[in-house]
Amino acid sequence: MIASFAHQGSIRWAAFSPDGARIATAGWDKTVKLWDATSGGWIPSFAHQDSIRWAAFSPDSARILTASADKTAKLWDTTSGKLVASFAHQGAVNTGSFSPDGARILTAGADTNARLWDAASAKLIASFSHQSTVNAAAFSPDGARILTAGADKTAKLWEVASGNLVISVDHQGTVNAAAFSPDGARILTGSADKTAKLWDAVSGELIASFDHQDEVNAVVFSLDGGRILTASADKTAKLWDVASGKLIASFAHEDRVHHATFTSDGARILTASADKTAKLWDTVSGKLITSFAHQGEVSYAAFDRDGARILTAGADNIAKLWDAASGRLIASFDHQGTVRWAAFSPNGAWVLTASWDKTAKLWNVGTPAELARQVKESLDNTARTRSSSSIGEFSAKQVESLSAIASGLEFSKDGALTVFNEERRLKLTKQLKDLTKDPRLEARLVRWFLSTGSDRTIFPASDVRVVEWVDNVLLTNPNLTEEWVRNALVFLPDHPLLHIALAGFQTNSNRADFLRSFGLARLPKNSVVCTRAGEMLLVQHRLDLALSAIDKALLANPADLRAHRLRLQIRDAMTR
Repeated sequence: MIASFAHQGSIRWAAFSPDGARIATAGWDKTVKLWDATSGGWIPSFAHQDSIRWAAFSPDSARILTASADKTAKLWDTTSGKLVASFAHQGAVNTGSFSPDGARILTAGADTNARLWDAASAKLIASFSHQSTVNAAAFSPDGARILTAGADKTAKLWEVASGNLVISVDHQGTVNAAAFSPDGARILTGSADKTAKLWDAVSGELIASFDHQDEVNAVVFSLDGGRILTASADKTAKLWDVASGKLIASFAHEDRVHHATFTSDGARILTASADKTAKLWDTVSGKLITSFAHQGEVSYAAFDRDGARILTAGADNIAKLWDAASGRLIASFDHQGTVRWAAFSPNGAWVLTASWDKTAKLWNVGTPAELARQVKESLDNTARTRSSSSIGEFSAKQVESLSAIASGLEFSKDGALTVFNEERRLKLTKQLKDLTKDPRLEARLVRWFLSTGSDRTIFPASDVRVVEWVDNVLLTNPNLTEEWVRNALVFLPDHPLLHIALAGFQTNSNRADFLRSFGLARLPKNSVVCTRAGEMLLVQHRLDLALSAIDKALLANPADLRAHRLRLQIRDAMTR
């Protein structure tokens, strides 16, 4: 695990920014928090007066839109954390999105309206009315039209430029989902009336109806627009041909199907079900390729961008990473509560998980395999140019295993994560100590492997040391978790702030006092660190110790205004 992102309530939503540089998490604690994806450091927090229903990044990652039960959506600057604009509804705002060019904002709420806003001026452009809650709203691929789906049993298509209604289509039950075809020429709707329907986006004529035995939860087009996938509470997902409207294949589960998706090439289909499994299917034959098991219902499943790996999220408190070709488990990502959602980063190197345990967590899933590949290619190229090829080949084998030796794990040829043989690990470790003397080797990787504690970087390709990353989190994140603190202590067992932070989680007062004393005694002559210690101790209601930490801060830097302000705050608390 790279980082854990804490809230005071269950996390409803989490996502990477389009550029992969930031992570946003939204919780029932009425806040959206923004984090640095590289360091795990907390940037700003965006507050509402009620729970957050949804959030979305702008296409350029510069802004974030939040939707809340407090009857507002809000636009924030991701660099400064400042509120840019607020968009009012008369009821809870369920969803929000940016137009493809980021110039407009669409919000939808329980007040029976979807609303279109200008992103620059925050002015209302148009309102799109239903007779009941708007469940979904989306821009067309070209941004010229808007599709809304409501509990009033209708889906409606609107023109962005004029705000006029283009067409309205009807179901016999609540419309749960709606989507444009990739070319924008057709509309697909899924309803509680047990059907999905395909409509002409110009005339509003019904092209085809796709029947299930229970409500339809999700609908999606293939990327080429030629096929349709529907997921239903009737325990099936179904694949349909757009041209003929005929059923191609039905994919059976033992309980309701929550989610279904295509690979980018459309060759395979992934389904997630309440029957505690996700399943991978062949699109052409309709046959089951493999099944991915959990101990609780699977709410979500996703492919990475090339379809080589699969990520599943379960009510058994675990997200799992699988090899799509073999069906073998690569890694498990544990939480203390149901994992409702998980996603790959844009570059596929990280996995983000969101849980009811009040945390989102960031996991590194790309570094070991990628490093091994890069090192092998580099050393193979070098070995071919050397006269002493036998030495080059021997060294390449050792360095190729570097990340596996360091972690105790390695990727097998089929992509599964396996335990590294301990006897072999010890033998190669001894050999590697001699390899650092050879200037021709990838010395950076070797040095990383042999380094320990505060000298080690967070991974071989990084210049950020573990101690720098931990310091950044300690100094910027006020919501540390006990798990994160204990994990950091494994690498930095003498870090004073980590001991003081851990004291705040102790139920045994003697143990807590020992940790505080240990940390105070080891505070460096650094006013920033000492002031942060004072803040922690103030939160823990140890005013005497907090004052001692601040005195050390002012001794290190008598001009530290933050330390002076905190000292006044502590003195004031002591007189109450």
